[in-house]
Amino acid sequence: MLYGKDLWYGEKPLEKALKLADKLGFDFIELSIDYPWPEKIRKEEVKILKNYDLAFHAPWVAICLAHPQKEIFDASLKIVRKALIFSSKFNPLYFSFHITAPFHGTFKLDEIAGEILKKGVEAAKSLSKTAEDLGIKICVENNPEIFFGSPKQIELVLSSCENLYFNFDIPHSIVAEYEIKRKENPFRKEKTGLKTWFSRFNDKILTIHLSDIKIKNGEPKDHYPIGDGILKLENILSLVKKTSCNYILLEIFRKDKGKIGEKDFEKSLKKVRGLMNDRNKL
Repeated sequence: MLYGKDLWYGEKPLEKALKLADKLGFDFIELSIDYPWPEKIRKEEVKILKNYDLAFHAPWVAICLAHPQKEIFDASLKIVRKALIFSSKFNPLYFSFHITAPFHGTFKLDEIAGEILKKGVEAAKSLSKTAEDLGIKICVENNPEIFFGSPKQIELVLSSCENLYFNFDIPHSIVAEYEIKRKENPFRKEKTGLKTWFSRFNDKILTIHLSDIKIKNGEPKDHYPIGDGILKLENILSLVKKTSCNYILLEIFRKDKGKIGEKDFEKSLKKVRGLMNDRNKL
């Protein structure tokens, strides 16, 4: 098992952020490539990045890979494909992407939701084909929202793409379950608990995204340091051990007070790695 840390454009200087992750004991970096990356990445940054083991997280800000209108769908797909091609320069461990579509307006209606599911599958097929041509492992990541945030929707995507893996973001599934259960939507009666996720996708999980969760004003909020929230980590990791997962990514960037620091990452990594290596506790 390899353990990774997420990194985005705002963590500067880049080389310092990379060296810190290495110092803390992380095995790889998952690089988020939202604008101005990759368009405005500097040659010096590319050179620095090639010294590290990398995975990539596709652009997601304003991207809508399941939009039923052709113009928006085509533009979103073009941007994500460009990022995928960019990632091929680094021989990445994997490339992860979200299939997003906002849940409001007409998108709430069953007949429109059906169109959105079809477009999501179409996007996944297209990106999977590009990844196959490039020799890259590609993963779809479940969303912390209604569309593509339930097991049946992810299963529909994975069953339609031969070479597509699953990036299971565990906290996202908990946030999505809350959203799905509290709003009228076509997926409300579906089983969305963690055991359902694991039982369906054990052999398709390549990557796990992990952070802790807190309940704020009755709503689950993710991306907290491990141990700061309500997750029963021992139980969750016992399920992870039974999957085909090769990578665990700690996606931590939220605290109640102050900024996330070295100690938060160090503590989180030590806790997860220790439990994964301690068979007696699992």
